[in-house]
Amino acid sequence: MLATQVIFEVKRLGASITVDESGENLIIEPGSLLTPELVDGLRDNKEFILQTLERRAGHQRDTSLGA
Repeated sequence: MLATQVIFEVKRLGASITVDESGENLIIEPGSLLTPELVDGLRDNKEFILQTLERRAGHQRDTSLGA
């Protein structure tokens, strides 16, 4: 499963996916919605997912600052 597919599937299930303050860990709430396959996809793609979410968060901050 590709990283973008993992992010989409987490959101489709109604869970949120964010990065913790250290920037090193994913936070998925509620985690009880995750299937074993999705957990595997998160593990396999963790670094790319972290980068993707950080980029999106940075873009949102830039947009809110009028950049």
